[in-house]
Amino acid sequence: MDANSHEAVLSQFGSLKEACKDTLIFELTHQPLFEQIPIMRESFLAEIRRRQPLVLIIDMAKAERFHGAGLAVCAEVLRAMPPGGRVFLLNVGPQVRGFIEISDLRDMFKIVDDLPEVERRAIMEGIAVPVDQCPESNVNTVLAAGTAHEGA
Repeated sequence: MDANSHEAVLSQFGSLKEACKDTLIFELTHQPLFEQIPIMRESFLAEIRRRQPLVLIIDMAKAERFHGAGLAVCAEVLRAMPPGGRVFLLNVGPQVRGFIEISDLRDMFKIVDDLPEVERRAIMEGIAVPVDQCPESNVNTVLAAGTAHEGA
């Protein structure tokens, strides 16, 4: 498949946006069925290898559940990133958070509550620049999802 095909596959499940240099945001809008995971995995990995982000933010506001196949995709995506790359999970609901905490994956996938926290952590680790120094940023498009799990 070519880059356009991979983007088309990913668009079935969400949107992949460049937030700033070396930073991508994948906003999950439709959770894949178990049988759709292999094609999503292939396209996600191809885009990560092509774009080589140091920071990947996966907005999980629409993820109601998380299972071993989803975990495997996230782990493969992390391995496909450049050395030192980080995966941040944003808007993680209680069930997904519980799964990650029970499986002791907090070190592998950084759970964050908002984009400023992602920015702080990435800057502290020396892998990103502040968003206000990146005028082409479209990070504000994700902020609206920030309250998706409040009170859940």
